[in-house]
Amino acid sequence: MKKIISILLVAVLCPSLLAVAETEAAKEQGIYVLMNIPYDKFYASEVSVTEGLDTVSSATLNKPRTGGLAGGSYHVDPAGSDISGIIFPVYVEDANILSTLGGIEITDESSVEITVTNRGKETTTVYEGKDALFEAPSYSWYALDGVPALYKTLDAAALSFSAIEAEAQSVEGQASFVYDRHADMTLSVEGISEVLNGANVSAVILTADDGTSVGLRHIANLWRGSQIGFAYDSAIYKALKGKRISEIKYITLDAVYAMQVDIAVSDDALLPRLTGTYIELFPEFAKEEYKDYWMECIKAYEQDDAAAEAYYTALTQSFMGTLKGQAAIDAFGGDPESMVFDCFFENGISKLVISGDVIKGYDAQGNELFDHAYAFEGEAPVSFFGMDMGIALRVYKTADEDAGAYRYFSFTDDTLAETFHIEFRYGESMEALGDYSDGEYAYWLAAGINEGYRENQIKSCIKLFVDENVGGEEE
Repeated sequence: MKKIISILLVAVLCPSLLAVAETEAAKEQGIYVLMNIPYDKFYASEVSVTEGLDTVSSATLNKPRTGGLAGGSYHVDPAGSDISGIIFPVYVEDANILSTLGGIEITDESSVEITVTNRGKETTTVYEGKDALFEAPSYSWYALDGVPALYKTLDAAALSFSAIEAEAQSVEGQASFVYDRHADMTLSVEGISEVLNGANVSAVILTADDGTSVGLRHIANLWRGSQIGFAYDSAIYKALKGKRISEIKYITLDAVYAMQVDIAVSDDALLPRLTGTYIELFPEFAKEEYKDYWMECIKAYEQDDAAAEAYYTALTQSFMGTLKGQAAIDAFGGDPESMVFDCFFENGISKLVISGDVIKGYDAQGNELFDHAYAFEGEAPVSFFGMDMGIALRVYKTADEDAGAYRYFSFTDDTLAETFHIEFRYGESMEALGDYSDGEYAYWLAAGINEGYRENQIKSCIKLFVDENVGGEEE
C-alpha cells in the first residue's frame, strides 16, 4: 500500500516527471532502421526546389545495378530500369507502421544476387543483410541495433521525413566545370574524395548564392561516389542558371561535408557545354601515328590507293593554312580550288580554356594572354562565296573594354560530346564573323580538341571528318 501511495504522491506533486517517463516509454517503442526512401521524399525537407526529383530512368540496365557506380541508392526493378531513391537511416516512432508502407523487411538472412555486364565483363555480386536493400521496394527497411550517426524521422501520417539534423564538416578544396561526356555541366570537385575515403554518397545538395538549393540523384547527377553534374534540360539547370553555386554538400551515412565555392552557372545553352582546355586540332590530326586509321576510314569509300593517299593529304593539309583575311582573299580569290583554310589558333594563342562563361587564352610559354567573362550577343549567319550556308555562329561578347582582339568569340554548334572537337572565331569586331570567304576573318576557322584527349576520341573525330568530306561526296 505504501508503494501505491508514493506513486500517487509523485503524480500529484510532480506531474512533469510522469510526462517524461511516458515520453521515454514511447521512445522505447520506436525503432531505427535503414530505409529505402524515394528521392522526392528524401529531399523534400532538404532543398528549396523539389521539381525533377522523380525516379531516374536508365536505358543501360547495368549502371543502376552496379554498386560501385550507384552506391548509396536503391532500385526497385530487378532488371535495372530505374534508380528509385536513397538508402538512409530513419527513426520510426511506432515499429508497427513499417509493414504498412509498402516495403519489405530486410534481415541478416536476406540476400540478392546481381549479375551485370560492364565493358564486356560479366560480374556477379551477392548483396547480403542490410546491403540487400540495394534491390528492394521503396520503404523496405532493415532494423538497426543502435542509434545511427545521422537519421531522418518519419511522420507516418503524412509519409514525410524530417531534415537531417547535423552540423556539416567544412572541407577545403575547389570545384569547377570540366568537360565530361556524362553530363552537359560536370563539376570537378577537388579535395572531397580524400575526405569521403571510399564511403558511399547518399545525397548531394547544391546551394546557390540566392539560397536556391537542389538535390542530385545517382547516375543522372552523381556517379562513382563524388563526381557530379547535370543536363541542360534538367530542373537543376533551370533552377541554377544565371546564378552562382556557393556550396556543395555531400551527405553520407556517417557525416555531412560542405565545401564553400563560387561557380557561375551560365544562362546560355552552348558555352558551358564547351567547358574544357583546348589545343589545335589539325596538328594532332596530322600525326603519323594516326595515318593508318585515316586510310582505313578513307578506304571505306575510296578503294584506289593513290586516290586514298590524295584524300589523306588533302584532309590533313588543306586546313593548315597560314593566310587569313585580305591576304587569303588575294591569294585564293581568283582560284578557289587552291584555297587552304587556316584552322590554327591566331593572335598568339596556344591553349584556350573555357569554364562556364569565362574564356582564357595562353601562349606557348604558358603566359596568360586574356581572361574575360562573356555573354551571348546574337547569331552570325554563315556565308561562303556569297551563299547562305543555312547555319549560324553563336556570338559572345565581353564587357571588358580592354579585350581587343578577344572582344568577340563565335562558335559553331560543334561540341566534344557530339562531334569530338570545337570550331570558333574571335576578333575585335562582330562584323564579318560569319563570312568564311570575305572580310578580316576570311579563310580562317579555328579548330580545337581537348588537351589530354583519348585515342578513341580523336579516331572518332577522324572518322566523322572523313564521313563528311569523303563519304558526303557519294550522296
